Amino acid sequence: MYDLSCFPIIVVAGKPFSLSTNSVGEALGMGATGGMASIGRMLSKQVETSNHTAEGLIQFLHLRTVTTRRAFDRSKRWWGRWYNKMAGEHPIYVQLSGHHLVQVLTATGQDDETAKIPRNAQCGIRVDFSEDYLALLKEKYYAKKR
Repeated sequence: MYDLSCFPIIVVAGKPFSLSTNSVGEALGMGATGGMASIGRMLSKQVETSNHTAEGLIQFLHLRTVTTRRAFDRSKRWWGRWYNKMAGEHPIYVQLSGHHLVQVLTATGQDDETAKIPRNAQCGIRVDFSEDYLALLKEKYYAKKR
């Protein structure tokens, strides 16, 4: 349904973080709340600023990526888009805090611009890039375990 290549790779507080030329994310509801309307994720600020071990980061990103991939698959039908809206799940962006975004980017070797990311901002990584980062994290983790 969506052509993911026309969306920015990373959004911070609903605005494109990458040097992409468009800001389609705002048109899909990433604007005022940064697309982070899920009540469950807003209940504890402590969780959003906790550091993860390598294994914990893989589990965290896996859970968020699977949730977003399911929302993406559901969005092909009207009832799926309605469900996503009611559940606060975005079909394109994996929702995480700025703190966790910095952890993911640092762990995958993408830490060039992490200083510009506010740690308390609500952010999102495009689902296809999140899957790539997850595969890279798993590869690095299992290479160290050998």
